Amino acid sequence: MKAPHSTSGSRKAISARQWFVSDTAEEGDLSLINFLQSCLPDKSRTTVKQLLRDRFVSVDGIAETVANRSLQKGQKVELHKYPIPDEIHHPLLEILYQDEDLLVCAKKPGISTVASGMDRQHTAMRILSTHLKTYNTKIKLFMLNRLDKDTGGIVLFAKSRDAQEYITRQWTEIVEEQVYHAVIEGRPEEDRGILLKPVADKQNKDHKEDPASLIFSSENRIFNSDASSSAGVASYKVIRHGAYCSLLEISLKHGRNNQIRRQMRQAGLPLAGDRHGGSIFPELGCVALQCTRLVMRHPINGQRMTFKQAIPALFRRLMQTSASTSETKTPLDSKSQEKKRYK
Repeated sequence: MKAPHSTSGSRKAISARQWFVSDTAEEGDLSLINFLQSCLPDKSRTTVKQLLRDRFVSVDGIAETVANRSLQKGQKVELHKYPIPDEIHHPLLEILYQDEDLLVCAKKPGISTVASGMDRQHTAMRILSTHLKTYNTKIKLFMLNRLDKDTGGIVLFAKSRDAQEYITRQWTEIVEEQVYHAVIEGRPEEDRGILLKPVADKQNKDHKEDPASLIFSSENRIFNSDASSSAGVASYKVIRHGAYCSLLEISLKHGRNNQIRRQMRQAGLPLAGDRHGGSIFPELGCVALQCTRLVMRHPINGQRMTFKQAIPALFRRLMQTSASTSETKTPLDSKSQEKKRYK
């Protein structure tokens, strides 16, 4: 299956194009306005200035509106099909990257990725779509991966149905790494191993032995998994043991959406803050799970892109909390402002 054609260049008024400064510019004549005029001889100087003012031009991927900005040889100048959206100003969302085909954002706990249940308005997809529509009324976003409302990290959206379907089908080839950090209550037997797919609830109830054996496996153990399943399996390693909790790094091997919360719950080692899993931190205000790294190949040009998010400071504080103190004091009691942020 071929990759979908980029949506760039389909509008007659403005065809998306790109140049490198060394291709056409002469020594000593490297202002952006002069460079663009040499590349767009059919456009008047006034029209080029308007394109700059309306955010149709980027230099090395960043929107540029200053006509007299000096260029360096080797820089990439792009004319975009639509205006480049400004940064979104939202306490729970940040746009990390976007082009005509993709949008990558970071979300904090407290906002759903897409509409679910009663929460249909205050979602990342709706807020981002509304922001983008101020620049292009026809734009639509399509979900590629999802994070629960009370977790945070990196989320991908496609800007066309074709791009969504192609990336979904080719997920394991396009997405090279999907890494999470999590704080669990307790510790696994081994500091490194495999997370097996969650089992059915009835199978879990009927299991008479240690429930963790259904989820945790030695790396050397041979096991079967359905690589096409969106639940996926993952490898894990313990980064640090605390007085009560453990900090894990978890890498998804298959699938777009993680099942880490369910896996930990079934193993009897719930994520900190997971009230339904029996966490002793029911008032934490979030679940200690964060997508911290995503590495992918761009579906159109094949460029390798890496996106990162820091491990939340909350996770470090959880590692210092003991079971005896957690019943009367959460790690956020001394951080009232952060507690509000996660609500």
